[in-house]
Amino acid sequence: MTSDSPQEPDTNHAEIHLPDGLQHKLEEFRSRLWAVKIAEGALAAIVGLAISYLVVFGLDRFFDTPGWLRALILVGGASVLGLGLPLRWHKWVWNQRSLESVSRLLKHRFPRLGDQLLGIVELAKQGEDCAHSRSLVRAAMAQVDEKVKDRDFSDAVPNNHHRAWTMGAIGAMAVAMLTVFLVSDAARNAMARWLMPWKNVDRYTFANVQDVPEKMVVPYAEPVDFSTALTDDSRWKPEVAVARIPGTKEKLEAENVEDQFHFNLPPLKDGGAMKLKIGDDRERVEVEPMTRPELQNLIAKIRLPDYLLYDHDPEQEIRGGTVSVVKGAKATIRGTAAEDRKLKRVEVDGNRTLSQDDWFETIAAEVTHSHTRELNWEDEFGLTPKEPLKLRINAVDDAAPDVFAKKLTREQVVLEDEVVSFDISAGDDFGVKKVGLEWHGVKDALHNPEPEKGDKLVAAGDPQKRDVAVQGTFSAKREGVKPQTLQVRAFAEDYKPERERSYSPTFVIHVMSPDDHARWLTDQFSKWFKNAREVYEKEQQLYETNKELRKMDPDDLDRPENRRAVEKQANAEANNARRLDSLTGSGRELVRQATKNTEFDAERLETWATMLRSLDDIAKDRMPSVADLLKQTANAPGKGQQAAAKPGSPSKGGDPKGSKNQANSGDSKGSSPKGDPENANGESPKSSKPSGPIVGNPANSGKGKKPPEMEKSDQKIPAVPSVVDSEKGYLKEDGEDQKGDQPKKKPSPGKLTLPSTVLQGVSKKKKDEAGPPESPAQEKMDEAIAEQEDLLAEFAKVADQLQELLASLEASTFVKRLKAASRNQMEVATDLNTTLNGAFGMARDRVAQQLRETGEDVAKREEEESKKVYDIQTDLAAYFQRKQDVRYKKILDSMRETGIVRELKDIGETVKVNLNGRSIASAEYWADSLDRWAEELVSASECKACKGGSSDSLPPEVILKVMQILHAEMQLRDETRELEATRPALQPDEYEKRAEPLEFTQQEIRTKTDDVIQDIVDLPQGSEKFKKEIQLLIAVSDIMRAARGILARPDTGPEAIGAETEAIELLLQAKRQNPNGGGGGGSSPGGGGGGSTSAAALSDIGTGAAEDVEAPLRDIGQSTGRAGKEFPEEFRMGLDKYFNKLEGGGGGQ
Repeated sequence: MTSDSPQEPDTNHAEIHLPDGLQHKLEEFRSRLWAVKIAEGALAAIVGLAISYLVVFGLDRFFDTPGWLRALILVGGASVLGLGLPLRWHKWVWNQRSLESVSRLLKHRFPRLGDQLLGIVELAKQGEDCAHSRSLVRAAMAQVDEKVKDRDFSDAVPNNHHRAWTMGAIGAMAVAMLTVFLVSDAARNAMARWLMPWKNVDRYTFANVQDVPEKMVVPYAEPVDFSTALTDDSRWKPEVAVARIPGTKEKLEAENVEDQFHFNLPPLKDGGAMKLKIGDDRERVEVEPMTRPELQNLIAKIRLPDYLLYDHDPEQEIRGGTVSVVKGAKATIRGTAAEDRKLKRVEVDGNRTLSQDDWFETIAAEVTHSHTRELNWEDEFGLTPKEPLKLRINAVDDAAPDVFAKKLTREQVVLEDEVVSFDISAGDDFGVKKVGLEWHGVKDALHNPEPEKGDKLVAAGDPQKRDVAVQGTFSAKREGVKPQTLQVRAFAEDYKPERERSYSPTFVIHVMSPDDHARWLTDQFSKWFKNAREVYEKEQQLYETNKELRKMDPDDLDRPENRRAVEKQANAEANNARRLDSLTGSGRELVRQATKNTEFDAERLETWATMLRSLDDIAKDRMPSVADLLKQTANAPGKGQQAAAKPGSPSKGGDPKGSKNQANSGDSKGSSPKGDPENANGESPKSSKPSGPIVGNPANSGKGKKPPEMEKSDQKIPAVPSVVDSEKGYLKEDGEDQKGDQPKKKPSPGKLTLPSTVLQGVSKKKKDEAGPPESPAQEKMDEAIAEQEDLLAEFAKVADQLQELLASLEASTFVKRLKAASRNQMEVATDLNTTLNGAFGMARDRVAQQLRETGEDVAKREEEESKKVYDIQTDLAAYFQRKQDVRYKKILDSMRETGIVRELKDIGETVKVNLNGRSIASAEYWADSLDRWAEELVSASECKACKGGSSDSLPPEVILKVMQILHAEMQLRDETRELEATRPALQPDEYEKRAEPLEFTQQEIRTKTDDVIQDIVDLPQGSEKFKKEIQLLIAVSDIMRAARGILARPDTGPEAIGAETEAIELLLQAKRQNPNGGGGGGSSPGGGGGGSTSAAALSDIGTGAAEDVEAPLRDIGQSTGRAGKEFPEEFRMGLDKYFNKLEGGGGGQ
């Protein structure tokens, strides 16, 4: 190419330039382009801004244009200026700055010329790099320059609309200015809202409405009245306003009434925006339905009267709009708003009261009468209650305290030194001041002409202690009350001045001396024995009826009416067992009472308890077992059913074990014997039942149990023995030598076996009368009759021994009464001898007044003794009529012949005339006579049935002493608790004075415990046999010594009570016996059921008895326990309160 040729000159320095004219034309066109396009952008920006303003102005006429929309409109209008103009500059100025770009634009208007210009510009741009001839390029440039020299490129600007944009801008500005001139306020408002959309500039409306709340809280689901009004300067006053209810399409219209619009809004449950349209005004109200404000935690803060001694103001919750305030108190009402709402205003009876946040408080006002106060309030949302709260304030009097006392029985017989406990509970509406016991004797013209009265403090209260529960104690001896009948009741006092005491229902306590108590117990035992006899006679009747039913043929026995008769017999047997069980319980209570009385010796009590043990076995095991067998008889299959179900007969040489199992098949579970009616020995099937129970032992036929002495001889029983063989085998076991190598078991002490002739004879007679059983029902009936036979025999022996014991007790009572009368006569003689020596032989008118008074007192005593001896004589006569014992007749005749009743009364008359010697001699004579008669009755009072315990157990005397120590320690603990409860109300010296007798009592009990330890050591081999008991009692003695030291401080608090409780628990261990033991063993009524131990039966009586420790289970279907209903605690309290009011109106007798 020529451009690369080395021959061309000046190739490295030559340059190519556009002609000046051509370049000037192109630059001129470029300037024109830039000016037009920039002008068009500016005009478009003005139009955009003006239109955005007019849009806001127009929208504001119809609704309140939201700020976000106004901002969007402003941005849209300003975007023409802020975004469109830069884009236009970039497109038409920046992109079109080169001549080459300008040439391209001209090509659109002048295509051919444009191509030439573009080519020339590109050649000039190439400069030195141009590959063409420079001469030719210059020639081409000159040619194009010549062509454009006269051309006008001003119209060649593409898309030239600057005139239209000019007209548009002028028009938009004109409209905007027109709004300013016509509605300047609206224009200025629109301008402000347009230029500052972020500001909350209120929209200008021609209908000017008064301020409408942005949020309105209305009552939930209740119709609401809503009103709004136009301002006075409103330029438009429309005739109708429209409201759109939130959540519905419903519209409400309200007419213009004096520039006001009233809307009746329907009940609303859901919140939302309510839209109002009043002319061109648009309002939006957020409506929120809420429940009306309520008050909660309404309390009355009460300033109580001064006499109540409260150290704080109690608060009482107000419920149901009613509060009770004691008269004389000052009440302040306090409350809080529910749901954490704040209270704006609270008024009481129209007067504004103190309120802050969500609580309020009224001014304290004294309550003298009942009245009503009205409370009204408003919450932070402007809501008020539908109706004001009417608060009823009831002025009440200070109520008297309520007091209740509980004891096992309303009436009780106690010894003079016995402690009676009462569970006392008292309550007051403010505070209990004190609780105590009050007593007064029952007046009796003969025995108690001047009854005693007294009271004692049991517990001290406190001004703020509304409820007091305490255990009160009463001991006639400790309170200095002689034996008599007392009415005892608990009392309570509160702090109201001059208030009378409130009383509980009255309890009757018969306080007796040991002699009177012994006579009373003897009389009670006589009544108890009569009831026991009735149970025995009833059992005999049931036995005879059972035998009559057994005599029936199998077909007759299977008849429905006879089966029902058998079932009736079973129910009657169970009822009789329950009655005997109840009697056993009451008998135990009598023995427990007797253990407290030193007039009863241990041997009699041991015998009594032993017989009760036997009766308990009969009631709980033997009789229910008979009832079970009778029920099995009633439900046994008939004769025809047995024949249909009878299996094949067992082989003669059957398994002995199987034979043994067959022999035991007649147990309480009701299985029928299997096999042929007759076995190889010709014995009847009834021989498969077990042998009759041993007297005093549990019935093994009902429970499947056997006496211990028969456990090893079961394998010697024939395979299927008959009843006769069974009874014979049993008696043989006790009376004859046993076969085999099994050693004989030595019977325990007191074991008494039923005579073999009696049982064997009854069995044979029964067999002769009834014949062998022919059906399962007859087999079960035979078992029931056999067992009933045994228990009747045992019952009869127990009854005989009880009769003998009763006779000895009654005789012993006469001995004690005669001995007491003898001692009283000796006391009279001694008093006359020591007191009247100074008046011996003097005339009555010369005897000093003091001596005359003493003589008159002796005369009264002799008159009383005469009456007592007369009572003994009449009782002895009545007893002889029943017993017909010659020993009683002899003494009765002597008393009648000597005229002792008249003679004792004459001694009193003799003393009055100062015949001292004769009076002393007579008193001594009758003392000797009474003592001689008592000695003559000693033989009648001896109890032949009374036996001591086994040498392997503690003697009954020791057991009785431990029981008495235990009882005394428990009474001491109750008295210690009582004194501790009264301590706050006592002065220190008085408290110390009342604690001193407790210390001495503890020492006395410890001394008795040490004596018991010595008694046990003195027993043969006592230290070895009863080592455990001795160690326990030594520990008890040590604890009692510590308890005495605590009481000596004095201190009756938890430490003393804890020590006494520890001693009681150890005493219970010393007293308790093995609950499975029998207390004597053997089959005698005193044997206690054939147990393997010989523990004293007294251990079954009272606190810590074996039955209290463990109740053995008995596999018997028929329940024989006592049934009853126990009222709930609140019912008993209510009944006590009722009887309290009934007896004395809460405050009197």
